[in-house]
Amino acid sequence: MPSFELAKNAFLTGLSLLEQKKFSEAEEQFKESLIHAPDRPSALINLSITLINLDKFSEAKALLFRLTELEPTNAEAFFYLGLIAKNQSHLDQALSHLTTATTLNPHFFDAWLIMADIFDSQHSINDTLKCYDALLQINPQFLGGVD
Repeated sequence: MPSFELAKNAFLTGLSLLEQKKFSEAEEQFKESLIHAPDRPSALINLSITLINLDKFSEAKALLFRLTELEPTNAEAFFYLGLIAKNQSHLDQALSHLTTATTLNPHFFDAWLIMADIFDSQHSINDTLKCYDALLQINPQFLGGVD
């Protein structure tokens, strides 16, 4: 079987396992996929998500930085770097990554939401309100708003 097929099969199995929250098994499958297709962005991001769920933040960060080198405009990679930084209480770093994510994708709802949470925890009212404004622009129903 060609390497691409092996990579694809392992990747699809990994996705199924990730959806089932079988993180250790998913990790094995995504790593197998990357053996056959080392720079496949979808495998890198999904392995990173899996590793985050396993609290393997250092490994996830390394993969996400590799992904940002391959795809400097990958907003999702910066989002997950921000999420890791937030979970490790590196809030300035988290805000930097999340700002990059929202700059690359101004409609990245979850990135705006986490930034609002960080700014709120820092009692930065103006920045929190800017995030909520962006959230309402993306989804007018957020916070019970109307169209």
